[in-house]
Amino acid sequence: MARTRQISKQRIQQGVHQILADLLRLELRDERLNFVTITSVELDPALNTADVWVCAPAGKANLQSKVLAALTEANPFLRRELAARVRLRRIPTLRFRWDPAPDHAAHMEDLIASLPAPHI
Repeated sequence: MARTRQISKQRIQQGVHQILADLLRLELRDERLNFVTITSVELDPALNTADVWVCAPAGKANLQSKVLAALTEANPFLRRELAARVRLRRIPTLRFRWDPAPDHAAHMEDLIASLPAPHI
């Protein structure tokens, strides 16, 4: 029973992720959301809240706060569209979070590239 519930939760997460990504790419016309990527969606066990992890290309100042502000403004539209496209009793509350992993990976790549070449 628990395994079935876990698989169902994963499918719902994947569906919400795909729908939100499509809405972000095709429906929202906010310049602050150009090149924003949804990296993952995590639902709580009761399916009431969805943490939506987002990132954008590195190197732009104050990008994080601008992106999160734009997504917060678009939250009612995103929930309404999600409700129209997903069959759930309750549409989860969307909480947008900044995913630091891509920025961290880019920083690590820069560090590795700056290492001196090994002498063989």
